[in-house]
Amino acid sequence: FNGLSISKLVIVKDPRGQAAGDGYVQFEKDSDMKDALNRHMEKIGHRYIEVFQAYNVTDLDEMPKSRPVKPLKPWGSYSGDQSPGYNVYPESGGWGTPPPHRMPP
Repeated sequence: FNGLSISKLVIVKDPRGQAAGDGYVQFEKDSDMKDALNRHMEKIGHRYIEVFQAYNVTDLDEMPKSRPVKPLKPWGSYSGDQSPGYNVYPESGGWGTPPPHRMPP
């Protein structure tokens, strides 16, 4: 987020302590947050970034800092468009409910 004023940054880690690919950023100004949202799907090096606004968050320190390992079903046991990604929740019969910070007020 070159050129934007960041006040706080949280990098989510996997159980081994490595970056899991998720993070949370708090900007000093609303205009910087809006500029960051406009950078959705831009590339950093050879990777693209997804940028979403978090809702219902009062303190960035309360956001998850690690991603639990979810057991995956064996290959071939997924139906339809499901894949063994980390958003698949077998206990709910497929795709789970988004976390509260992804739900608009």
